[in-house]
Amino acid sequence: MTEPMESKSSSAFRPVALVTGAGRRLGQAFAVGLAKKGFDVAVHYFTSQAGARDTKSMVELYNVRAETICADLTTVEGIETLQREFYQRFTRIDALINSSSPYPDPELLLARHSLLEEDVETFNQAIAINCRAPFFLIQRFAPQLTTSPYGVVVNVLDESIDDPFLSRAAHSVAKSGLFAVTKLAAKALAGNVRVHGLVLGNILPPDGLSGADQKKLDWRTPQEAVEALCELVTVEEKNSLIVEVK
Repeated sequence: MTEPMESKSSSAFRPVALVTGAGRRLGQAFAVGLAKKGFDVAVHYFTSQAGARDTKSMVELYNVRAETICADLTTVEGIETLQREFYQRFTRIDALINSSSPYPDPELLLARHSLLEEDVETFNQAIAINCRAPFFLIQRFAPQLTTSPYGVVVNVLDESIDDPFLSRAAHSVAKSGLFAVTKLAAKALAGNVRVHGLVLGNILPPDGLSGADQKKLDWRTPQEAVEALCELVTVEEKNSLIVEVK
């Protein structure tokens, strides 16, 4: 396994990870987990500004560098902004973690997000954030990732790639698209960049989900997901891996 450099070393020699959706929930946990491994972290967010600031503070506790970047990944301009501002802050990229994903309010899941009731706006947002943005972020950062001793992409997936969620139709389609992107990128970048998929089960209850509904499901801990992610980032395996935490 390739070990990250000591976190107290010069920032010019530390590996750098870009984590999308790092202002809250698992994205935040992934950013902090990578900081513990000695990575500087670019903390991407869009609406979770306060959360991104919290992530930055938590990352910096490990004597590494953190920078926040605001970008709307539903737009091409937002993708361009993220790339431009990343390189204004960092001179290298070693790991790209595509973890950004919108989640509807619990009370709207069945009412508006089934196959028969899904709306165009939600569908387009799901496709843009879960599938299109990772595709073009991989495309844009691949040339620099090939020069890294890590050179790794991790796309965060979930169980809907095998068993579509009836209450999250657009999300299921989008994550299946991201799974295809993962396999495509693994083939296209083989030998130069490692491209992995991290398939998550029930890790964190969505905001607002009642205690009674939470008890209906078995939940894995965020730490298990973080450990799996860090293993994928640092493992020497050259082939694409699909790892499940569920």
